[in-house]
Amino acid sequence: MTPANGAAAPEAVAEAAVAPEVESEVDAFQRQVDDLVSKTDVLERRVNEVVDFYDGKKHGSGGRKGGRLGAYGRGMPDLMRQLGVILREITDDNDAWPFREPVDVVGLHLHDYYKLVS
Repeated sequence: MTPANGAAAPEAVAEAAVAPEVESEVDAFQRQVDDLVSKTDVLERRVNEVVDFYDGKKHGSGGRKGGRLGAYGRGMPDLMRQLGVILREITDDNDAWPFREPVDVVGLHLHDYYKLVS
């Protein structure tokens, strides 16, 4: 506050004398805060990518991969998804009716069916 006579208050004089030093310190802190904010934004994006990855796919126990599909690892779920899409498109087609049911080899007396199909 300024006194009634118009002179500057003692606190204002003290602030004005220290202002350049404090200002540079405040600027340094502001730069550090901005740097930390940008780093947290990057980390948040990375965490969201990981969360999206694990939400989109079903995962096992995290142990060793065993069984007959163990050697294929990461590519197998994508291949199975693509195969599912292809099979769904084939079976949903109107002209796919002959392929929707398995062939009755015994009932139709097709003794050489498997030999011809292979």
